[in-house]
Amino acid sequence: THTAVIKDSTKGIGALAKSYTTMLSSSLLAFAGISKLTQAMKENLAIQERLVNLAQIRGQSLFSSDIQGFGQVARRQGATTGSSISGVLGAAGTLAQAGLGVNAEKIKLLSELSLSKQISDVNQLSESMIVLDRVFGVDSPKDIRRFYNSLLEAAKTSKSSVEDLNTAMTLLSGTIAQTGGDYKTLLALVSRTQSVSNRPANEVARALQTIGLRLTSQESVHKLLEQLGVTLYEFDRKTGRKLFVGLEEAVIRVSEAFYSLPEGSSTRFDLVKAISGIRRSNIGQALLKAAKDARTFRKE
Repeated sequence: THTAVIKDSTKGIGALAKSYTTMLSSSLLAFAGISKLTQAMKENLAIQERLVNLAQIRGQSLFSSDIQGFGQVARRQGATTGSSISGVLGAAGTLAQAGLGVNAEKIKLLSELSLSKQISDVNQLSESMIVLDRVFGVDSPKDIRRFYNSLLEAAKTSKSSVEDLNTAMTLLSGTIAQTGGDYKTLLALVSRTQSVSNRPANEVARALQTIGLRLTSQESVHKLLEQLGVTLYEFDRKTGRKLFVGLEEAVIRVSEAFYSLPEGSSTRFDLVKAISGIRRSNIGQALLKAAKDARTFRKE
């Protein structure tokens, strides 16, 4: 009899436990469903806010064909690729705020590029697009995509991250453009120098600013280089003037002069100090080593 009671009790406890487990599972599923619904509502609200912002910047109605079209493209891309719709529209708003043209093709491009594992924040895309347009005159989606291919390749083959290179773009693009270079020169100079020096990207970029300025305009640097048989200017027949050879070629010439000197010589130290200053001499030397290792900074 006692055995029968124990069996009945065990069955009752088992049934109760099973019932509790079922109820708990249902509650968890319900909670997950509510959580997803809440997230969806938040995302829809964020999307609407981004579209309103875009409309205000462009001086258009929220219901204009342009703004509604941007929303449709971003939603379609989000549905097919998993990109953040509100994030992409936010980046598009940043471009518009900076006075750059925004169209469906650029929104699609932002969406596709944001999926790269190397890009942690879609706003990085808009920031570098602004620099590309203002400094290097790169505006078409085809050319922007080509830049990002170069950017991702530079990050992949060096110790620089995409964030590092974007930071360098902001700091160094003006100097590079003024010395006759383009974004490929910038990416190569920064990524290779950072890989050798192991210094942060912003520190490398600021050192390269100093080096670019000294190589182009400091007379004492030019005199020292002349003593070593190095010239950074070439005669241009069309204008009848001497023109700077460009930062990339200048660094290569200085590097060749540096490594032609005996190791440990005081002239080596004087040369590095002249082009980069004492505080940034470690980065100056890393730059010259990177140039020696590659001969040209650009990948063949």
